[in-house]
Amino acid sequence: MKNATKHAADIKALINKLAKGMDVPEKPVHDPIKALVLGALMYNATDKQAFEALAAFEKEFVDFNELRVATELEVQDLLGEKYPHPIERVEFLVGALNHIFNKEHTLNLNRMKGLKVAEIREFLEQFPDAIPFVTGYVMLYGYDTAAFPIDEDLLEYMISEELLEEETTVAQAQSFLEGHLKADEMHKGYVALRSIAVQRGRKKAAK
Repeated sequence: MKNATKHAADIKALINKLAKGMDVPEKPVHDPIKALVLGALMYNATDKQAFEALAAFEKEFVDFNELRVATELEVQDLLGEKYPHPIERVEFLVGALNHIFNKEHTLNLNRMKGLKVAEIREFLEQFPDAIPFVTGYVMLYGYDTAAFPIDEDLLEYMISEELLEEETTVAQAQSFLEGHLKADEMHKGYVALRSIAVQRGRKKAAK
């Protein structure tokens, strides 16, 4: 990436500035399956939308295995008409849960905790139509490893602020941040940058 050193310095400075003005919550560590579901609900959406959808799932289904075998239309109905990219999102989520079940013969990823970080990530990247944000979210919050979830909304914000080059892809941005931030900066950085990207997205949608 061009101007990598400058971009990295600017991103770190912005993260520290934003974090000082907000109450960054303690980093949560979820069960990997729950982290997967949350990640699938959060990309290009707000935290509020994601947690409301998760609550709807938990009310409707006994567990995530029941969510796995639900029809895609059932799951879309629970998300509601205004949820961003509902068809793509549900196809990925149901597909990922079934991929895990078919590979592991159970809907459980705790076995992965004994593997190397690179091996866990490789497994997650083999999901049908794998989404970089979801992979990063599961790595960060499901396995407590150094990772940085980035979606198109966050990428668009960073490019607009000239923090990344215009031609940067989501996968490239994720790799760049993971390579230039320290492990203990990932959660703070994600929360800080996501907060302002979501605010920007809301203002854009309201116009």
